[in-house]
Amino acid sequence: MKEGEKKFLRYFGLEVGLSNRPADDILGFLENYVLGTEGALRYRQMDIRERLAAIREIWFMTLRKSGRVLGTVGFVRRKACNGNQPVNSYYIRYFSIRLSWARKSRQAGSAKKSLKKKNTRGNVLKDRVAGFMGHIERYLKGADQEASVLYAYIEKENTPSLQMSERMGYDTVRWMSHTYFSRFFPEQHPGVSVIWEEEEKKEVLEKIRDFYRDYTLFQEEPLFYRNGYLGYRNAQGEIVAGVQTLPVHWEIVEMPGITGWFFLKAVPYIPLLRKFYEGHRFRFVAFEGLFFKEGYESVLPFLFETALHRYGMSLGIIWYDTRCPLAEVMHAMPHRGLFGKMVHPVPAEVRMRFLNMAPGRVKTYYRKPVYVSAFDIT
Repeated sequence: MKEGEKKFLRYFGLEVGLSNRPADDILGFLENYVLGTEGALRYRQMDIRERLAAIREIWFMTLRKSGRVLGTVGFVRRKACNGNQPVNSYYIRYFSIRLSWARKSRQAGSAKKSLKKKNTRGNVLKDRVAGFMGHIERYLKGADQEASVLYAYIEKENTPSLQMSERMGYDTVRWMSHTYFSRFFPEQHPGVSVIWEEEEKKEVLEKIRDFYRDYTLFQEEPLFYRNGYLGYRNAQGEIVAGVQTLPVHWEIVEMPGITGWFFLKAVPYIPLLRKFYEGHRFRFVAFEGLFFKEGYESVLPFLFETALHRYGMSLGIIWYDTRCPLAEVMHAMPHRGLFGKMVHPVPAEVRMRFLNMAPGRVKTYYRKPVYVSAFDIT
């Protein structure tokens, strides 16, 4: 147990603790942990320390055995917005559980013990940990009874995470997908510039809030991160569109199927395509907080391409609720580039759990589109 970490559960030599900052062993575990879905895309995030430093409040529940980290999950606490109505929210990220301990424990068990009994022990542990996580708000907020939403993004092929979320009491409320935008030789477009002056940020923030007034769980915290917000000005100087940009670096561990073979075996030897993927390094610009004034949808490619030019990359990705107006605009946007023709997006579920919330308010989350944060996904 690390300094500043509270212990809440012990079971067959395993310990579960909670802390409001990541200890060094948690950081090391996350930097080496492989994310993604077995049999699908699997990768390591290369910017974890930088991302964590930018999060104002995050709690880590950590599973240890003999002092060694076996798994951890982070709960990012923010004030989200549903229109003008604020709500307490916890986004679940860095859900990382090492499974090797279970296999080793089974192999080390007495030959006289039945496999059924050992499997039962593992299931009991899963139930106890899931039960603990299913009531994590008791430990995060104490006796506070504030209405809250806990939520996570889970790919539909990620069966283990879906099963664990069900044990924790989460339901699928919305679905999300994404769009790729690529350019081999991106250019800086006139009219696009960084929004960095405070007065401009206030002006743009009001426009973003208005754009997402009919969405749930709108997050302001990731906006203007590292002066990464780009705005497009029309001929009169009015900021009529904008997008938050974030450079992302992943290390690809597994990419199965024909697409995987193509990227792992062929792409590194094709000069132009190496701009997308080279040496197991996948680099792209993540977009969020996009807004545009009606009639200016055509300038969105200028924003995206300028972002790629700014970071020296060739690929951008934007995520969104599959049944929101933004999805329609993204699908209709022409000339999105080659990458989207080679790789098809994988839908994901937006799973939520509601605490101390009236049924009428809960229905809002099923009825309205959810805001999807690229900062959280990456």
